Amino acid sequence: MRKSRITIPLLSLAVVLLISGYVFGVSSYTSSFNTLYGTTAGTALGANSSANCVLCHPNGNTGQFTSYATAFRNNNHDYAAIEPLDSDGDGCPNVAEITDRTRPDVNSSVPASCDAVLPVASFTIPGTSGSLAVPITLTATDNVGVAGYMVRETSARPSAYVTGWTASAPTSYTFGTAGAKTLYAWAKDAKGNVSLSRSDGVTITITTTDTTRPTVNTFTIPTSASSLTVPITSFTASDNTGGSGVNGYLVTATVTAPTAAAAGWSTTAPTSFSFPAGTTSGAKTLYAWARDAAGNVSNSLSRTVTVTLPPAADTTLPVVSGFTVGATAGSLTVSITSFSATDNVGVTGYLVNESPTKPAATAAGWTAAVPTGYTFASAGSKTLYGWAKDAAGNVSNGVSRTVTVTSGGGGEADVESPEVMEFTLPLTSTSLTVPIVAFRAIDNVGASAYLITTTPTAPAATASGWSATPPTSYTFSSAGAKTLYGWAKDAAGNVSESVWDNVDITVAGDRTAPSVTEFLLPRQSESLTVPILSFRATDNVGVTGYMVTTSSTRPGASSSYWRSTPPTSYRFTSEGTKRLYPWVKDAAGNVSALWSGTATVYIDLDDEEEEDD
Repeated sequence: MRKSRITIPLLSLAVVLLISGYVFGVSSYTSSFNTLYGTTAGTALGANSSANCVLCHPNGNTGQFTSYATAFRNNNHDYAAIEPLDSDGDGCPNVAEITDRTRPDVNSSVPASCDAVLPVASFTIPGTSGSLAVPITLTATDNVGVAGYMVRETSARPSAYVTGWTASAPTSYTFGTAGAKTLYAWAKDAKGNVSLSRSDGVTITITTTDTTRPTVNTFTIPTSASSLTVPITSFTASDNTGGSGVNGYLVTATVTAPTAAAAGWSTTAPTSFSFPAGTTSGAKTLYAWARDAAGNVSNSLSRTVTVTLPPAADTTLPVVSGFTVGATAGSLTVSITSFSATDNVGVTGYLVNESPTKPAATAAGWTAAVPTGYTFASAGSKTLYGWAKDAAGNVSNGVSRTVTVTSGGGGEADVESPEVMEFTLPLTSTSLTVPIVAFRAIDNVGASAYLITTTPTAPAATASGWSATPPTSYTFSSAGAKTLYGWAKDAAGNVSESVWDNVDITVAGDRTAPSVTEFLLPRQSESLTVPILSFRATDNVGVTGYMVTTSSTRPGASSSYWRSTPPTSYRFTSEGTKRLYPWVKDAAGNVSALWSGTATVYIDLDDEEEEDD
């Protein structure tokens, strides 16, 4: 008997210890969960006490386990390990549901960020009606929640973001006229999912004859406004006793009465009116109208507002229309014989420098008056750039001019030719574009320009092709054994003797078309002849031809309009907005694809050129 008395208390103690240990374990999991994800007390997760761990135990029953708890046990009680899992199979990872405080163990509890399920709508209206205002029944369900309702007479499925959605389901809809009508309804959720449409039809018959116009009682707007959108502070209307009732409001900017079926009628009085974009400042008159269910339209009530708009921001660049310097100069100070510019508002500054980089409107050197000269630091072939700016800080594109300065002033004429000290090509090349390994020249004053030719005949100092820096490559038109000649000249126009070198070019079958990398026109021109500011291209072997057209049709490789160098201008036949298309080809006859960029120019001829043309 004693043994029996001892056994029962011991058994009870063991059960108590077991339960206490389990409760302690549950409590520690709750604590670690809240430490990791923040407190969940009072949320759908419910992990706020050991007695309410509904996240892991259905209805707090610790003898059962949810799908989330099963995943937790199977992953060694590691919360982080089960974050990417979808325990309830609703298409959303556990961590997203916990973050949004929805249940990762219940597939009907889905955060809006993971919701891809469309709402389902139910919609009915009576088959007949004696009034334009028809009662409707619209309900909807969604896996997360319905966020909006829309009813209208067009069948096109609306975007979740257009105007017209209401937070609650409408209970009626007012048609503009009687007859057979079809109404369409939709629902949306917070994620922007829009339901499939639901439709129903009604035949409206107005049995009473109402020929009395409604009356606009009040219509008030401010006397002045600084925006194209004008507030309407009051707009009320009434209909005759026993009439069909006011069912439409409309505000127009014209005195002509609208029809009952015109676009723009609303069932509630508008609170503002917006003039169309482009409307200018000034006195404006608005007209208020009302419509009744029988289709009678009131006389108007008008009010006037003076709209004063702030000046539009000036974003139009000035245009340098004329910039001229002499081709040569015997002094470091060069005369600028002409410099003119135009702007839609007005030119406020002029700048001349030697950099092709567009200067800031706040840079040093701008002058209010047109500069008449520029002083270089040394002799040689020089390039000047003319710029203009306006009061808004818009800076024009630059216009460049080249001048050869032959003397620093006061000294004897320079008659000594430069000497090419080094001109080297590689022995072989697999490309028609051959790199110039080395090109170096010296002069008693200074070499000012460099040129490469394929003939040993000395070029003139005024020949085309001279560059201020030694060229780094040369593109041939065909493969084979080739010879190039390197030349240099100085600012006085003395040309060196040449130094030559050979290269053997071998090119396999080339099927790769070249591509245009840059093509730039000015935004505006006052001449039919428009300069091409930049035209660059690349090819796996070498670009051998350049062309610009006004057509987007790819030209043939045998066209007679191809040029070996990029064109620097194009002459149009009329003014207006024009577009050019750049093309390049290689020696194998591959022609580039249509350039993906846009190159347009607006030509506005001045009177002088119109007369010349």
